Amino acid sequence: YVLAIEALAEADASVAVTCAVCNLACGIVEDYGSDEVKEAYLKPFLTKNQGQAASFCLSEPQAGTDAGALRCSAVREGDSFVLNGSKQWITNGAHAAFHVVFAKTEAGVTGFLVPGDADGINVGPAEKKMGLKGSNTVALHFENCRIPVSHLLGEDGRGYAVALSALGKGRIGIAAQSLGLGEAA
Repeated sequence: YVLAIEALAEADASVAVTCAVCNLACGIVEDYGSDEVKEAYLKPFLTKNQGQAASFCLSEPQAGTDAGALRCSAVREGDSFVLNGSKQWITNGAHAAFHVVFAKTEAGVTGFLVPGDADGINVGPAEKKMGLKGSNTVALHFENCRIPVSHLLGEDGRGYAVALSALGKGRIGIAAQSLGLGEAA
């Protein structure tokens, strides 16, 4: 993985960051998703991917990546959670097959797999960036976005640990990208 991301970053940093974020999101689904979610979303993504991506949605406009300050909420209603709130600076957000979203529930920060085509997701305009222009970055807004309980990633209220475990692994990808960029320079 490190050698692949390093080589991609040497050729095109936007492609490298797109792939690294997909790896981050897929890793969370692999580690914390139910068998049902893996079969429905991860398996097709990995075997039949046709130009789609996956996203990791932790950052918010007022909170950055401070999970304690999240405002995006998920309220349980029967066999579903209803998500409301916004995520900011989401790589791959406009064309993700699925999003890994962190929101506050009564139990605390919780991770969810949200299908890219779920009702109630509004995609903001592409961010205007100085670099990585080939990497899609947008805001996502969730308005009464209903997600089945089976789409929990890990346990309700344990999402902060899920996010941190993924971010720790993600730093390896950032280091690999840095090496590739350095080699290109």
